[in-house]
Amino acid sequence: MPMANLLLLIVPILIAMA
Repeated sequence: MPMANLLLLIVPILIAMA
């Protein structure tokens, strides 16, 4: 699922920013 792939890509970025 493309959306799942985007989520897996975005979530770690948000964690790194936090």
